[in-house]
Amino acid sequence: MKVNQFTQGCAEVKGVPIVRDSWPPITVLVYTYNRPEKIRRVLPSLREHLKYSGMLLWRLADDGSPQGYLESIADTFPEMGLKWTVTNRKGFGANANAGYRARTTKYVLPTEDDLLIVRDLDLDRGVTLMEGVPEIGALRFGAAVVDTVLLGRAFMGPPPMGYFIFDRARSKYWNPCGHPTLIQPSFYDFYGMLPEGVRVAKVEQNWDRREIARGPGPEVAILSECVGRYPFVHLSADRLGGTKRDAGYMIEQGKTPR
Repeated sequence: MKVNQFTQGCAEVKGVPIVRDSWPPITVLVYTYNRPEKIRRVLPSLREHLKYSGMLLWRLADDGSPQGYLESIADTFPEMGLKWTVTNRKGFGANANAGYRARTTKYVLPTEDDLLIVRDLDLDRGVTLMEGVPEIGALRFGAAVVDTVLLGRAFMGPPPMGYFIFDRARSKYWNPCGHPTLIQPSFYDFYGMLPEGVRVAKVEQNWDRREIARGPGPEVAILSECVGRYPFVHLSADRLGGTKRDAGYMIEQGKTPR
């Protein structure tokens, strides 16, 4: 499937069989650091809104929270069987990489301890799509119309439903943070792991260099479950500089993203 612009891809997954005995397990990986009041809200929202016929394995990637933090969270949600990795204040990239490397599943859904999921995410549809369209290495759950507007490309007329492939000219705007995203190994096998010891903003530069050196890699796509609305809100949007412009936060406040 050759794509160089946002493409409606519903037809690509028609006819792909959904066999309920063949769902691969998914690791839900939550990045965290000493924010117990937020993660105690986020974990129940994930458990409620991640809709999947297969098994979900729950893992925390912790960047050196005070002693007892992880044990307290695990004791609060014993039914989730939480496992974790710990890095000692090495930064976001190192923490995320440690959690990813510790997984035992093909698919991983990384998210953060301040992303409150407020609408259902259809992981059955996501896995079926990725199994049927192998070009997709990362599938972001979001609101396609809002995302395309933020990326400077708006649709004319009623927005189509389905999934949308990022135009490579705009792929640098995609960031691994801030969205629940279903990822398979082909993505990191091609682009490499997150850079460690530098700002996350360097990620896009690294990916751009890899594509220049090796040619186009696995595609990044958006699966639109709720057109025009993000399925989550940032709990930290009220205190982080610049984050108030985030579309999820603006929608929660009754404002229109621009």
